[in-house]
Amino acid sequence: MKLSAKSILKQAAVAESGQAKAIITKQPQKEKSATADEKLWLEDGTLNPQTNLISSEKKVELKSIRQQVLDQAHQDAEKLKKQGYQAGNAAGQKAGYQAGYQKGLAAGQKLAEQLTVQAKQNVKYSLTAAHDYVVDKQAELMKFAVEMAEVLVKRKLDQDPAAISALLEPMLLKMQQPEQLLTIHAHPRYHQQLERQMKLEKQKLPGFRYLILDDADKSAYQVSVESDEGLTSFDLAQELERFLQQTEK
Repeated sequence: MKLSAKSILKQAAVAESGQAKAIITKQPQKEKSATADEKLWLEDGTLNPQTNLISSEKKVELKSIRQQVLDQAHQDAEKLKKQGYQAGNAAGQKAGYQAGYQKGLAAGQKLAEQLTVQAKQNVKYSLTAAHDYVVDKQAELMKFAVEMAEVLVKRKLDQDPAAISALLEPMLLKMQQPEQLLTIHAHPRYHQQLERQMKLEKQKLPGFRYLILDDADKSAYQVSVESDEGLTSFDLAQELERFLQQTEK
């Protein structure tokens, strides 16, 4: 009898009370493999159906590409094999006697076997090429996504200078200390917005001191904060490049 994955109810007679008691037994849950969905390709070269590294649409696309490569390679192998047999038959018939025909047929069969081996190697090469193509496309798509993120952030800063506050806030939390002077270096376009933000910070921390220095050499997508503890900065291009390098590891 198979046990249910849920609780199993057992009835037992109790001599003293004559009443039935429910005994609940829990079965331990099987642990799921931690790496089942972390592989893109299986050891036999097929796509892992459980992978979560790519979307369902990409899975369908990759399966289609792989099947096309296999179909074409198999067609080429059959074509070459047929040509080899035809060549052997032609050589044997031209000799005009049975010995020559058998010799030609054997030569054709040998050629067909060689071509079949070559076709199998071509299939293996095609699968490797398809895998490399997928990897290259993944890197290309990631780079495109990072470039789009850069465009969107720049557009946000260009349209709304107040967005610089979102970039500055983490640095202030890291470096802001009572009775300590913070010096902010930023593009002149952000001066008024930074002044408003620093006044709000001063209300939260009365002993807070700050100095805003306009730096025309900085781009509109750079800002740095300096204190007695050190210097921290934000550069949009460098941050996105660092993110892209991490995804490629």
